[in-house]
Amino acid sequence: MVFSKELSKILSKNMEDKMLRVVLLVIFFMLPAGSLLSNEILINVTGSEERKSYDGKPICDFTYDITNNSTGTIYKLSVEIDGWDDRGTKVDEDVFGAALDNSYVFDSKPIGLGSTLKFKQRFGFESPCKYMQKIKMTEITPQNCNIRMLPENVNCEKIVRIKSSVQGLIIE
Repeated sequence: MVFSKELSKILSKNMEDKMLRVVLLVIFFMLPAGSLLSNEILINVTGSEERKSYDGKPICDFTYDITNNSTGTIYKLSVEIDGWDDRGTKVDEDVFGAALDNSYVFDSKPIGLGSTLKFKQRFGFESPCKYMQKIKMTEITPQNCNIRMLPENVNCEKIVRIKSSVQGLIIE
């Protein structure tokens, strides 16, 4: 009788451990894969469009996708960039500077976690697009990085990555 009580205690303890493991495993697999595997915002430059400025100069605006694999919804993101032409000369920015951002007309368009949205640069570079060869991220100020649940100590520049799908355009 004593032996069967001890055996039932051991079996009961093993069952509790197994149930705990199963519950933890289920919780682990229910978490979003993106939050477990990466904490990144990817800006992929997909093309360029040329337009004329008010004084007739060519302006090159890039088109790009922003993929949000960060901590939450992106409400505002503005990545300031510099650009160089095929001769290695730094290209002047449009009147308000050049940036890759989530602007949409007069406001920012939120990008949900795990989503990708397409954008067109509002203010580009004073150059024909065929001469643009390189762009480089220069700055993301804290007021231009509004992301839900982003910890205070995270620098937005560390989680934003820019790549190019445009042949001949180098990202530095």
